Amino acid sequence: GVKGGLVVLAADDPGPISSQTEQDTRHFAKFANLPVLDPSTPEEAYRMVQEAFGLSERWGLPVILRPTTRICHASASIEAEPRREKHEYPGFEKDPRWVIFPSLSLKNHGELERKQKEIGKEFSHSAFNDTEGNGSIGIVASGAAYTYAKEAVKELGANVTLVKIGTPYPFPVDFALEFMKDLDKVLVIEELDAVIE
Repeated sequence: GVKGGLVVLAADDPGPISSQTEQDTRHFAKFANLPVLDPSTPEEAYRMVQEAFGLSERWGLPVILRPTTRICHASASIEAEPRREKHEYPGFEKDPRWVIFPSLSLKNHGELERKQKEIGKEFSHSAFNDTEGNGSIGIVASGAAYTYAKEAVKELGANVTLVKIGTPYPFPVDFALEFMKDLDKVLVIEELDAVIE
């Protein structure tokens, strides 16, 4: 865990377009049991940074923000919000929770698993997850893939239910079950791996 807010920004490079490597950081989030936010526009990335710090402070965990190449290379006019509250540094605090003895490690692992379920429930009500349209076929997408899907649906005039998942891990199960109940088919579009699928 952490004391205070800690946000790790890991820019994935599907393609790869501007690096020699490509990986899907959502896997690392799952391995580490850390929440991950996946912005679909630069504006959303700006809002997600602020939400990520709040999430980190509420749950005492690092939070991963995962913009992909297209988001990182895009530009947009963003209206900055007023400066947030200031936190004073409390100084060193001797606390055994930072020393992972075997018995404490077992207890903390159980607590981490519990937190994932609770964060998944919180994510089911997140404004970063949304639906639009009312077709019987659903298109689910995350990050830049959502923006691509939205443009294609608009250009084709398709009658579908478009679903944005901005909080891919822990997965917002309640949100997913709600939007899927009236759909006949679901197509998942995502960069790189089939994490949401």
